[in-house]
Amino acid sequence: MSVQRWINKYLPSDLSGESFVITGANSGIGFELAKIVAKLNGTLYLAVRNKQRGENAKKELLEINPKANITLLELDLSDFNSIDRFTDYIIKNNIDIDYLYNNAGVYRLPYSLTKEGIEIQTGTNYIGTLLLMNNLIDYLRKLPHQVKVGFVNSVTTYYYKLDFDHFFPSPKDKPIHTYANSKTMTTHMFYYFYKKYENTNVNFYLAHPGSTYTPLIAKGYKNHAIKLLGRKFMKIFFHLPPKACLVYANMIRNIPNGSYTGPRGPLQMSGYPKIYKIKPKQIKNYKKTIEIGIETIDERRR
Repeated sequence: MSVQRWINKYLPSDLSGESFVITGANSGIGFELAKIVAKLNGTLYLAVRNKQRGENAKKELLEINPKANITLLELDLSDFNSIDRFTDYIIKNNIDIDYLYNNAGVYRLPYSLTKEGIEIQTGTNYIGTLLLMNNLIDYLRKLPHQVKVGFVNSVTTYYYKLDFDHFFPSPKDKPIHTYANSKTMTTHMFYYFYKKYENTNVNFYLAHPGSTYTPLIAKGYKNHAIKLLGRKFMKIFFHLPPKACLVYANMIRNIPNGSYTGPRGPLQMSGYPKIYKIKPKQIKNYKKTIEIGIETIDERRR
């Protein structure tokens, strides 16, 4: 089955009247999802950190569908002020949201700190997204229709246990471990919101795209030779963003609230979407993760 055949088989032929907010939408998997939505006439809000790259993405999407309704919004999940401006704009302008994809994130970055003094991967992938959701959840609940919210974790969460002793890592911690920690935190965040708002108009979904060759992954390696070898390996054994993004698009279908979608291939590395069960170990101590996150946000706002 080709990507287009999957889209034709499982997605509506027209998404007119449906609005999609996609964070990190100017490249990689988020951009591929935006392509699908634009082609099917959905309304797009592209939340991007780099405005120029966002403009380039918008231009390319309009080449796919010149009539596409696309709005560009700035959002940097490593900056509380940027998150507040973004969510304030949505609320004050009564932006209708049918789908919110929390796609934006960083991968395997060297140790550095956000503006609030939080390690960059933890601060962006988890704390920033938690703040965004806390800012928006009451607004989403007041919308007069169903809202679908998606979160993204990673295959790394299968291999690394969340280390609460290194919840906020030091420069000595390996970036890949820190990344895995942040994605387990994201899994906990998904489960927290799903359980808390299970019987409301807001539904929550989790997806992992498998092993995907994207610019985000390519930037995760410092050594130039390793980077070149890695790219060749990834292009052979990983799937590409157009197929990987289908685990996100699966959320458009009528699937149960709380569904967890991943690739159906061996070790869930690549392939077309399949719904899996969350394992108890993946959500162990999820309330503790949320408590630490909320406390951190409150402390850094003082």
